[in-house]
Amino acid sequence: MKKYNVLFVVAHPDDESLWIGGLLNFLNDRDEVEPYVLCVTGRNHPERYKEFESVMNLVGIKNWHVADEDIPERGGIPLSELG
Repeated sequence: MKKYNVLFVVAHPDDESLWIGGLLNFLNDRDEVEPYVLCVTGRNHPERYKEFESVMNLVGIKNWHVADEDIPERGGIPLSELG
């Protein structure tokens, strides 16, 4: 049987739970699919990193990584500051 690698990219820890948690759980139970999850922020945020790791362990995802970028204290800039 052919195995399909499926990569999910999320911006922040907890996005995997909010947007694709059920799908990850479903795909991880399938023999023909190998899910991978990449989170592009949060490695340096101990609490959020630990929460992400806990979700990956709970769902049983073996292939995951959290990138080194910090989570900003507050996101974006006010629209009024855009030129």
